[in-house]
Amino acid sequence: MALYPGAGKVRQDALKEVGSVDSAFQRAGESRCKIVGILGEGTGGVALKMTTVNKPSPNLQVARNFILKRAYNSQQEESLRREIDFVRRFRGDMHIAQFFSLEGGPVHGDLDQSEHPFVNSLVLIDFGASRIDEDKSKVGQAAKMNISKMGEVMLNLIGGMVRKVASGSSNMTITVDGEEETLRSWARDLDGLNPAYGADADTVAGHKDRMDNLDPDIRRLVIRCLATSMNNRPELEDLVEEVEQNVSNKTAAYYTKYKYGSNETDSAVERIMKELLHDAKTS
Repeated sequence: MALYPGAGKVRQDALKEVGSVDSAFQRAGESRCKIVGILGEGTGGVALKMTTVNKPSPNLQVARNFILKRAYNSQQEESLRREIDFVRRFRGDMHIAQFFSLEGGPVHGDLDQSEHPFVNSLVLIDFGASRIDEDKSKVGQAAKMNISKMGEVMLNLIGGMVRKVASGSSNMTITVDGEEETLRSWARDLDGLNPAYGADADTVAGHKDRMDNLDPDIRRLVIRCLATSMNNRPELEDLVEEVEQNVSNKTAAYYTKYKYGSNETDSAVERIMKELLHDAKTS
């Protein structure tokens, strides 16, 4: 197998699949389609940059670049088929980030530019785990399930995890419009690490230090997003409104009284985003 650009950044599993693609083209005597390089890999497959050259006439040669995604096994192949199906279904729909071909080149974004502005760099959402539920009684549940997943990510970033077992939730008190409310939530780690983890004293103390310096509004939001009852989770519109208000009203200056307020500056947020998203490991 030829050594393609990007080969040094992926695992042997990925290189094996690249070799399979290369061999398939050779067996078929296909000379128009060529592998340009390896773009990256995920847990279920590898992505290749491809090019195909056609000659509609003796004096005209047309090259077309595209991305080929190769699954590692039959289970991931089925997931890839679902992903293709959903991407086709959503093509041209509002609120779905997708590719567009503009005069300046391809971009990624949404028809609603206020939601997903066009950008040249992108993060792709995997629709391989998507499914269609025909049960009309579950209308609205998908959004509430997604809100719970958002809460889980926030909890992980803050310092905690969701355990969907009897001891994984607890009654938690929050303040809403000056009034205290109690609801059951999977965010119990915000009130102290679950003893089930068996964490040592230093870990418990470090976690408590971070929780003592947590913005009460963020605490309340995570608890609501992870409420065990869907009815106690915020609506998507409420979630967007609350996040936008806090982003607008709480600048770095607001957090100067917090122990870790230095993490709230624009440069610190950009650094954290770079570490967690742009430079994140793919395996």
